[in-house]
Amino acid sequence: MTEASLSENELNFALEALRNNIPICFIRPKCDLDMEDRLDDEQIKEINQRTVVEFLQEINDKFLRELVSKNEALKKVPYFFISNKVLYNIVTKKPTPYRFMENRLLDHLINTIKNQRHIIDACYEDYGLEGGDIRQESGESVINPLEDVN
Repeated sequence: MTEASLSENELNFALEALRNNIPICFIRPKCDLDMEDRLDDEQIKEINQRTVVEFLQEINDKFLRELVSKNEALKKVPYFFISNKVLYNIVTKKPTPYRFMENRLLDHLINTIKNQRHIIDACYEDYGLEGGDIRQESGESVINPLEDVN
């Protein structure tokens, strides 16, 4: 997702992925630009972790309402509000004065890959082949999009 609202194509794609048990998530980048707009419009005095958390709470509520209004099943799809610049700084180990949901996104991606690897390893075992060596317990967990942003 690259815009503030989801398109019908994005929603249909997500629903099809859910029906087929294919991992999917919504990613809303450019949150830093939203914060800069708020700063320019004098809605906030500075961009810091407190103003980011307030922004996340506001946008999270709006986004969840939009999802549920389109289709109740969509609330199962994890979603993340990020800044590409902040994500880049995290990955390259550069300091960043605030974070949106980049850590949660990275955790989600890593866990999704591990769970998929577990499934692949199980398939290898079923056929007596050697697979990878990641043996993770797979389990469903609900991702709270605002957890760990403070």
